[in-house]
Amino acid sequence: MIDLDKIRRQPTAWVVFREVLGNWLALVLFIYGFACLITSQALVPGRARHLRQVTGAAAALGGLGYLCFGVFVYFSDGPPPPENRPPVWRILRAVIRWGGLGAGAILIFDASFPGELTMPFDPEPRVWRPIIETMGLVAGLAVLLCYLSAMFQREAVKRDLLGSGFEPLHIWWRPAAYWLPWGYRWATGFRVIYSDPAGVTHKGYCLVYRSLLKDPQWGTREVRWLAVTAV
Repeated sequence: MIDLDKIRRQPTAWVVFREVLGNWLALVLFIYGFACLITSQALVPGRARHLRQVTGAAAALGGLGYLCFGVFVYFSDGPPPPENRPPVWRILRAVIRWGGLGAGAILIFDASFPGELTMPFDPEPRVWRPIIETMGLVAGLAVLLCYLSAMFQREAVKRDLLGSGFEPLHIWWRPAAYWLPWGYRWATGFRVIYSDPAGVTHKGYCLVYRSLLKDPQWGTREVRWLAVTAV
């Protein structure tokens, strides 16, 4: 059931702690990234899960990588976006967030293993083609399984709305949403538009998770609403 009073009582102490922790982690990454650029020294992951120190250009790449990771951490937490936020800003935030993660991973890898990031030129494309096709197949199957799982979780949102006397209009899956709270098992985020018995349209954000309290072995699908706005 949609508990509007519970939504209005947010943020809880746990939400505040989570946001403070995320901001502090992003701040540490920013400070260390700038320190690497200034001192030309950085600690980056090495082989056998050991850290090693690099200098010069490698340290600069490492510093930029830590800055990019800081951007990703900073934009990976926060409340659901307000309904009046333009779609352009929503897309821009997603690009900055995931771009920071991708750029950070590439820069740190290049700083750790110089020259190993670029694929050597091979006059025979068939050498790399099976590897690329296999990776694409695995990625495609992973995306398909995630989509099917999300559609299964979507039914829990519809059931929760119908049980509260509301009519679901649109339910969109939001994969890897930054506003998903921590600590929920297999949480899946959704953006929902529904109407109440009076005909008023509402927009909201919710998540579906597995509750181990009700079912310790498999977990019961539960719906938690994070924000609801009448439009």
